[in-house]
Amino acid sequence: MEEKNWNQWIGRLEKVRDAGLRETKNPFDRERYEALDALIDEIKSTLPEDFKKLPALFDSLLYAPTPKAGVRTAVIAGERILLVKEGEDGRWVLPGGWADIYCSPAENAVKECLEEAGIDCTPQKIVSVFSGSGAGPGRSPIVRITFLARPERIEEWQFQENLETVGAKFFDRYHLPPLFTGKTSKEIIELCFDSYHDERMPTLFEEIYESL
Repeated sequence: MEEKNWNQWIGRLEKVRDAGLRETKNPFDRERYEALDALIDEIKSTLPEDFKKLPALFDSLLYAPTPKAGVRTAVIAGERILLVKEGEDGRWVLPGGWADIYCSPAENAVKECLEEAGIDCTPQKIVSVFSGSGAGPGRSPIVRITFLARPERIEEWQFQENLETVGAKFFDRYHLPPLFTGKTSKEIIELCFDSYHDERMPTLFEEIYESL
């Protein structure tokens, strides 16, 4: 039995389960995710004893505390930048979120744009890698990676409301909507435009920002 494969398969299933139970508001969907949780436990119970003795892949007690990784993407066309409107409070942010396991940072950037805005994009460079702190109780340390990306097939783009966002639109850099500054600030948007206009502009890092 391939230890690596089982770790990855179970990890992916647990990720789907956790995201579903956390985000769904539909009672029928919740039943499905709870059924998935039971299935994961059943799979684990059938694994060989030698495998079950291996350290749990995500057992936080086995690892030193590390920051979570967040990825956001600046999709820019001319002097306009793509923002999405979150359903929670109606403010606007760059597409993005927590990085998913088993995906590279660039793959996460593409996936988040497709899921939240319904648009394909091609990452071109990393604008910044900054440290910060999350919102809410505990304010866990995080690392925020911001990509610059080119939109693909923009003429075919049609936004569809989803579980996370209720709107998506390209905004002029000088006429931005109300921002959720804890996730996307005007300063980081300006930094993205600076990087867009200067191909040789290096990735910025090691700065510490409370809101990016």
